[in-house]
Amino acid sequence: MVKFELVASENDIYTYHYYPEGDFASEPGVIELNLNAESIYLVKLAARDFERYVTAEERNSLIRALNDMIAENGGDDFEEYVTEGFTRRVYADQAISGILDGLEKGNPPENGMRAWY
Repeated sequence: MVKFELVASENDIYTYHYYPEGDFASEPGVIELNLNAESIYLVKLAARDFERYVTAEERNSLIRALNDMIAENGGDDFEEYVTEGFTRRVYADQAISGILDGLEKGNPPENGMRAWY
């Protein structure tokens, strides 16, 4: 679970703090949403967050398994294999998703929470 809150906004730039496990006593992470540039990115990883690099090989292993299931069910709409990995941030990625979901409903959210257990 992660909680996030808007801490500053100026000139269509919104700064959020996010708190893994709702732990407001720990050092928060920082996310910035820029409506003018249509971007959102992690400025600082929270003290209780962690990141992991997922290799292309790991991703392709999952894709291979998905494609096998699609084929077993008679489908032919297969996923494409990838050539690059990516960095996964456990809590920040969920907070970013929650902020973007709120934005799709109209305005940048004042606060929010995501749980995925």
